[in-house]
Amino acid sequence: MKIFKYFLFTIFLRKLPILISTTVLIFLSHFATFTAARSIFSTIEGKHQLAYLDKKGTYIANMDPKSSFDSDFITLDKLNAVYTFLNNYHYAFHVDGFVADIPNNNGMEVTLTYYNKNYSNMVHFPISEGNLPSFDTTFNQEIPVTIGKGLSENYPLGSTLTINDPSLDTSSTFKVKGILEKDVSHPNFYAPHSHEYYNFSLLVPITDEYLTKASEDLKLNGLMDLIIYDCDTQKINELENFLYEELHIHFHFYSHEENIHDFNENYISTLKIVAIIAGSLTVLILFLGVWNIIMEVRTAIKDITINMLIGLSPSRLRTIFYTFHFLLFGCILFIFFIATAYSRHELWTEKNAAFATYGTFGLISADWFSLLTVAIIHIPIIIAIVETALWRTRKMPISLGVLQ
Repeated sequence: MKIFKYFLFTIFLRKLPILISTTVLIFLSHFATFTAARSIFSTIEGKHQLAYLDKKGTYIANMDPKSSFDSDFITLDKLNAVYTFLNNYHYAFHVDGFVADIPNNNGMEVTLTYYNKNYSNMVHFPISEGNLPSFDTTFNQEIPVTIGKGLSENYPLGSTLTINDPSLDTSSTFKVKGILEKDVSHPNFYAPHSHEYYNFSLLVPITDEYLTKASEDLKLNGLMDLIIYDCDTQKINELENFLYEELHIHFHFYSHEENIHDFNENYISTLKIVAIIAGSLTVLILFLGVWNIIMEVRTAIKDITINMLIGLSPSRLRTIFYTFHFLLFGCILFIFFIATAYSRHELWTEKNAAFATYGTFGLISADWFSLLTVAIIHIPIIIAIVETALWRTRKMPISLGVLQ
């Protein structure tokens, strides 16, 4: 320990500006790697969750951004006619984002998610307690629901809550039949790396009877991400034409592959740029790291020679060099951990229910995967710096240190 402290203050910290510059470069390089790794993991996870869409004959509704939207023209009768026409198709219905005033210990704004039986059969919500509600409930009964993990403290299995249902503009009574696993998420159809979490959501199963009595907002929003499956292009064209005739809105129905085509192209281009930046910084880190140690050793050659003459072995010198660089990297990794955990905590402070997560020690799996990736990439860098520096040090004649 004493010899390590001696080397720390005599050699490693002798030229602080160079050490600080190298540390900043390491931080920037690993920040790029961390960000890219987390994005890649989230994308892979999102695509896995959306695998149910990647089937022949499955299409997702997409409103043409150039299409005009006349809210006065769209009436409840027209929307009812649309859903009556949809009975000729296999469709999965879901709507996220309706907000309800549901008291909870965390003071979060609770969102309601409405979905039909077909959507439930596609997604298979993971349950930690209870069961998924059935779809055989009549409209006047208590509506069985599933809640997110964050609401389970206030509303355990079997409890009921009565709220003003924003989809019906009337009071409804819900009974908790199931509790989701923590951090269950729903990826964006068009950007699979983007996830919204159901920790503070109330999932409401809807039947045809429920949908018939629902508000215009729910019916119209349900068309925006409508999923049609077991269908051919001819019937899809007929549906697009019917929707335009009834609502004067241009809807396109694309396959999952078509939906994320632009995302894949832009995403890969972005990853290439990040890889080039991270690679360039890594090369610079290697150069500065090796050069810094060699200069430090040259400056302190007398002290190193004295220590070698009194028993400092090459293996002990190697251990000292590795210990310093692993401690330095450990500090950087700890900073990443603290910063990531703080950013996750901020989402709770800001009451951002759609992105608030539990994770492990505050970090979700994508965060841990990213930290592991940074560690795996940095270990070879440490080995390259230390071994190159030691090799170069061995080339220095010990007589130089003796003379000094």
